[in-house]
Amino acid sequence: MTVPTNPLWRQLEQTPEAHGLSVKELVAKVCSGGVRLPRFQRPLRWQAKDVVALFDSLLRGYPVGALMFWQRRAEADPHLPLGGSTIVVPEASDAWWIVDGQQRVTALVAGVLDLDHGRDRRWRVYFDVERASFHSGPVPLDRLGLALAVPALFDAKAMHKWLHLHDLTDEQQELVVTAHDRLTASRLNAYVLKGADEQALRAVFARTNSAGARMRSDEVFQALMGRGDSITAAGGGAPARPVLDLGLLAAACDADGFGAPPRAEVQKAALAVAGLDPVRRFERLSDDELLKLPDAAELEAALRAAVSFLQRPTDDGVEPGAEIPAYAFLPYPVVFVILTKWFYHHPSPERTARIRLSRWLWRGAASGAHERAAVSMMRLQVRAIKGEDMEADLAALERAVRPVARIDWELRPFHAHSARSRIELLTLLARQPVDGDDKPVDWRGALSSGDRLAREIIASGQWERLSPPAQALARTAANRALLTARHSGLRVVLRDWRGAGREAALDSHLLHAQQIDLLSADDPNGWAEVLERRAARLNLAVSQLLSRRAGVGEPELRPRGHYFERVDEGESLIDGPGDPLAEAPLLCADGAPLRVLAAGGARR
Repeated sequence: MTVPTNPLWRQLEQTPEAHGLSVKELVAKVCSGGVRLPRFQRPLRWQAKDVVALFDSLLRGYPVGALMFWQRRAEADPHLPLGGSTIVVPEASDAWWIVDGQQRVTALVAGVLDLDHGRDRRWRVYFDVERASFHSGPVPLDRLGLALAVPALFDAKAMHKWLHLHDLTDEQQELVVTAHDRLTASRLNAYVLKGADEQALRAVFARTNSAGARMRSDEVFQALMGRGDSITAAGGGAPARPVLDLGLLAAACDADGFGAPPRAEVQKAALAVAGLDPVRRFERLSDDELLKLPDAAELEAALRAAVSFLQRPTDDGVEPGAEIPAYAFLPYPVVFVILTKWFYHHPSPERTARIRLSRWLWRGAASGAHERAAVSMMRLQVRAIKGEDMEADLAALERAVRPVARIDWELRPFHAHSARSRIELLTLLARQPVDGDDKPVDWRGALSSGDRLAREIIASGQWERLSPPAQALARTAANRALLTARHSGLRVVLRDWRGAGREAALDSHLLHAQQIDLLSADDPNGWAEVLERRAARLNLAVSQLLSRRAGVGEPELRPRGHYFERVDEGESLIDGPGDPLAEAPLLCADGAPLRVLAAGGARR
């Protein structure tokens, strides 16, 4: 029977060869450069408990699963990643590239070698002789005579030296030797693929990694659709295949400090553009559905257009947008997926359409419409964009998120990843906050470095001195300011802002000089007054910002054609004496004059 061909799930031409090797042989092969990691592998996801469980399985003689490798040449590497460290390895003509078993190989080799893994403690394991068990971390001081680190247990010389230095019973000494033997001599089953092209290996990798620490859908997508590896296949390279690299597409979104969205969101956007369910697991797509995936360049253009729209000012006279400068400020990520599909089909909407699209986004943010049943709401709006008629698509989005009659904001506990707190951050950012040198706050630098963007004014260690109502306010954005100082409480920074000429700087943070005096004093009642006044100002500022951006109280906009009608040749443009339209008529693109209609569409 002929197996159907598929550009992604390509079949293997040769059956894998079975090999058996001990843990000691595997470690030696890694150290000699004989084991490598292809680019399509996912990041390490095992936790410390998983590493300990693997060593415990070896001690008990349990099978730990087969490993799968791809035999290919490998260049020398002075920084081969291994756990939280790196090693230097030479060139290898027949290296084994890991297809399945990355987590296990890393745990074994990083655990038994004496390497500096920095703050990554997952790979530090010790064997407790008295308890006959492995544990995570360095050997505790109170167990120095009854426990030894796994690197010392693995190395025969180090193990015997440790036994010689400590007074153990015969049974305990025998247990240490047994653990050493199990750790070094346990046999591992390995399968080696030869002559396979890279895409077939990607397919094997995606298909086999469905148990244990299961791959996320975007990891499967990246494995099958990502860019090719630097290793070339036998015969001059792998056959052509579709390439849709989530990592590169996410990086393309990072314009003007916007930041790279998560790969999972880029995958949802790709599926949405293809007319597919954006939350479908990639490996469940049929061959016909895979063929619908967009071209990488076209998807990148749509992503960039969505990012540009999000960043543009809402009051821009030519191309208004939503005025959300970075992905980290986006209240509801679902709109990023919806906007990508929108701009894929409608890359150049007119100004009125952009204003309506911005109002759709902000109405959903103000009402929480994008939060309620976020997945179903995203599916509904993604399906609503047909791509054939821009006005029909826009009207469908507007029906999904109704206008808001009134907005009265009320602060709630601050959480940097919540939609409400992000709206509050955008409000603080809209005030163009400055630092102690009267320079704009470098929020982009803080985001890129991973620093907290909104720090507490009154440090949490001082909250117990506040009354219960004031403590509740201290947990909200009323107690947060957009400053990048590294102090745990900004009160110590702001008290130096006293003096003439600081009014504008303070106002950019919704503060004034009297409040700084209250913060400077060691009086919790004064601090509470600051929080109360700032909460009132911030509630009002958020309400005003949302009302303005959501178009509360503004007339509903329609496309330009809704307000005009074409005047046929020979028809008079003048409805009455002195009609000003006769003096300066509006024209169609083809030069024909237009008659202005009333708001309801009737003739003037």
